[in-house]
Amino acid sequence: MVFTYSTVRSPFPVLCYMGLDKHENEQLIRTGVRTDIWFHVDALSSAHVYVRLPFDKSIEDLAEETIEDMCQLVKNNSIQGSKLSSCKICYTSHGNLKKDLVGMDTGTVGFKDFKLRLLRRCDKNKEIIKRLEKSKKEVTWDYDLEKEKWTESERLWKKGENKKKHENKSDGFEMFDAQKSQVDRLRNMGEGDEESGIEEGLKAIEGIAFMEVEGDAVVSDSGDAKKTNVGEWKTEYEDMRVLSEEIRWLRERGYACDTKEEVLKEFEEGEGGEEEEITELRDAEREVLESIYGEEIFKVDDEGWNVEVQDYSPSKLFTPPVPPPLVVSLHLESSKYPFQKPFITLRGGGIPFRGLQAMNASLKEWSSDWSDRAGDPIFFEVIEHLKDSIDSWKSSEEKKVKEEESARRKEALKRKQKEAEENNTTTKFKSERERREEAKSRLGAFVSEKGTEGGEDATSKGSLKKQIQQDMQRVSDRSLINDLFS
Repeated sequence: MVFTYSTVRSPFPVLCYMGLDKHENEQLIRTGVRTDIWFHVDALSSAHVYVRLPFDKSIEDLAEETIEDMCQLVKNNSIQGSKLSSCKICYTSHGNLKKDLVGMDTGTVGFKDFKLRLLRRCDKNKEIIKRLEKSKKEVTWDYDLEKEKWTESERLWKKGENKKKHENKSDGFEMFDAQKSQVDRLRNMGEGDEESGIEEGLKAIEGIAFMEVEGDAVVSDSGDAKKTNVGEWKTEYEDMRVLSEEIRWLRERGYACDTKEEVLKEFEEGEGGEEEEITELRDAEREVLESIYGEEIFKVDDEGWNVEVQDYSPSKLFTPPVPPPLVVSLHLESSKYPFQKPFITLRGGGIPFRGLQAMNASLKEWSSDWSDRAGDPIFFEVIEHLKDSIDSWKSSEEKKVKEEESARRKEALKRKQKEAEENNTTTKFKSERERREEAKSRLGAFVSEKGTEGGEDATSKGSLKKQIQQDMQRVSDRSLINDLFS
């Protein structure tokens, strides 16, 4: 038996429910589902209050008013907390709850990862409590049946979502739409509003046919072509097409070897636990990851788990064109993770092969003391570590390119200065007449000198021009030689 509350404010449908006593709480802990969010007064005894979200929502989607209503409800159902003007409320995803059968009292619970626990101050608000209590109902609850119904409904929902995705595929491959990706990215930034005009701009570009990249040229709809700076990753991707499927798979993830077996040897460290224990730990970690990232970002396939990194922007050094998403993968096939060293790869994001190699080296160094963490869920930590490593590597590469460009410019400037010294600096004249008069006066002195030394032959037109070109280095404008002898 549970209590439900139907007046919890939320922009999408939610189910709010609360256990009757500690025995009911025990059942709710056991039969909770992936989208359940658990609320409790921090450090004080209180009721366990849950809000169940739709299949495609996670804790990050909770609205401010929903959180406030839940906090008021759990505070009001705490003997000590209800007497205080304010107290601290703790909430987290159901997948982060940890229940040890030995050593824990009935109705008590712990956390798998304290870093995923959220805290919030709650000040008493009688108006909210009054509204919620009016909608309170006592409901007979078959715990296992309710979980089975939810699981089946989720399965049907996933099936429908997968069907929609398959409709957007061509020849068995999902097409990466760069235009749609950029439009969605702008929308997700939340910058579109009624005053800024961004929404109108996005609607306008949705109908534009973007240029397609073919090799190292950009080709427009009219057929005209011009050269462009194709990204390093794109060139490598084109070169990989001739490779075998296995080798291409390895190159796309930064491995220079030719077989997966060579790579997997590095991840054989650790003794495997029992199959049942491995499955239980993986399921628990997966629930936490799904609650953190949501199903659109965290995806499961035959090889393992995949997370698309959201707060990542590709470096301009390696793009255009727009690269595919950056994905971190934990490969569970033939692995006994978390009791065996995890095989984690990175791909996409416009990162070239050498960058992926650097990330693999960084990950190898980070997991050098992995044996101390055997049995612990570490995929979330690995993702955060890789994000920091990528940012560091990008900054280093961009700095290196700037330094090289600066060195090239300095070298070019030195060459120009040296050429200017060899050819003398061009004298500036106020007018063309002044320029020619200066040249004639110098030429007259030179002709007189050479005529005295060499006689008539030396003053011949061809001879003079040749001698002037060889000896008269101080003439400021060489073009005058041709002017005077043309």
